[in-house]
Amino acid sequence: MFRSLEWRTNSIKVEDAEEGRVLIKEFDVVKPTLIFTLYNIACFVDNLLNLSIVKTEDYYFPSLRERVENEVKAREILSGLGVKCPKIHWRKENVICMEYIDGKTVLELYRDGSLEEVYDVSKRIGFEVRKVHEAGYAFVDCRAENYIMRDNGEIYRLDLEFFTKKTRFRSLCDIVTYDVSILGLSEDKCMTAIRGFHDGYGRKLSKTELAYISLFSSIYPLSLKEGVDEIANRASNALTLLKESIKDLNLLKLLKSLTSKMEE
Repeated sequence: MFRSLEWRTNSIKVEDAEEGRVLIKEFDVVKPTLIFTLYNIACFVDNLLNLSIVKTEDYYFPSLRERVENEVKAREILSGLGVKCPKIHWRKENVICMEYIDGKTVLELYRDGSLEEVYDVSKRIGFEVRKVHEAGYAFVDCRAENYIMRDNGEIYRLDLEFFTKKTRFRSLCDIVTYDVSILGLSEDKCMTAIRGFHDGYGRKLSKTELAYISLFSSIYPLSLKEGVDEIANRASNALTLLKESIKDLNLLKLLKSLTSKMEE
């Protein structure tokens, strides 16, 4: 279902080699072009809403060469921050051969694990993302599928081709893509994961992030071939987040107050 729109932007193969089991990633050109066209449109709209349309630092359209180089540079930076990533064995113009990490993606872990596990792992990821942002960098794409956990509890960060210097909008993208990626979970696990991530990151969701989550979640199922249950969960969880934001803003009280004044 909608396979041509899948978010995976590259060809991935797992093979046996002298180094052991390896993952070979061949970089695609077409899908990232489409994704970053959407990214830059969203960036334009965001700058427009913030009255900073001439601000160009948020726009980002990495070339194929830059995406490959980002994978290498990111590992050098992240290793210094204590963030684990698969080692690169070799690379060519548009291909990277890296260490194969045996384990579950964090999204799979959330589906199968307990609420306590979901909270703990999500909090660890939120703390790591905060460290990366404080160091001046951003992933741009921070979905739960881009993390994998080994049986020993070590969490590895995958897919670093969009890793770049931090801006306000790129940091926002990290938070939004993470939260959107877990909306298809059951409500208890989704809200637990969001709470854990933001506890680790050090702050709650902002109104701007909630708005982008609501918008992006409506098109997200097209990319992941989600089933009926996941799509239903996504809609329900997005609505729950919106309701919570309304409570936080006391909009309901304000509306009631205005209504009572009009009646007087």
